[in-house]
Amino acid sequence: MAAVAKGNGEEPTCEQCYFRKKMLCALDLEKPCVSFRADRPEGLSPPRQPVLLMRPPRWVSDPDRADAAA
Repeated sequence: MAAVAKGNGEEPTCEQCYFRKKMLCALDLEKPCVSFRADRPEGLSPPRQPVLLMRPPRWVSDPDRADAAA
């Protein structure tokens, strides 16, 4: 895993993980797993998702079909 803890430039450890601190982790690994979430004062927060951009329907951009739909 190539994740880097924000701010200090160090790789995260299992002891910094929300799941480990709340005793919810059942794994015994040397490095943090892919489900690593930083333990923060505000609690568990989901990873950022990309913004969903809505496209206009295909029939709107097709001039032949726009006339037929109207």
